[in-house]
Amino acid sequence: MLVNKALAGKLVATEFGDIRFDEEGKCKDLKADQEKKLGALPGFELVEEKKAEPKAAPKAAAKKTPAAKK
Repeated sequence: MLVNKALAGKLVATEFGDIRFDEEGKCKDLKADQEKKLGALPGFELVEEKKAEPKAAPKAAAKKTPAAKK
């Protein structure tokens, strides 16, 4: 995610088209390679988005069958 607090709440024209920064200065409109290119400019910051971890599904109790004796 691209962040620029000075551009919070604004629409900015870039070589990739218009991008909008929310009230916190975050922009989620760009692809990763576009973010990297703009993130190298002064005043911009690249921030890794925290991915929501999937909730662990309850593990089914595995039934153990007794081994057959020979």
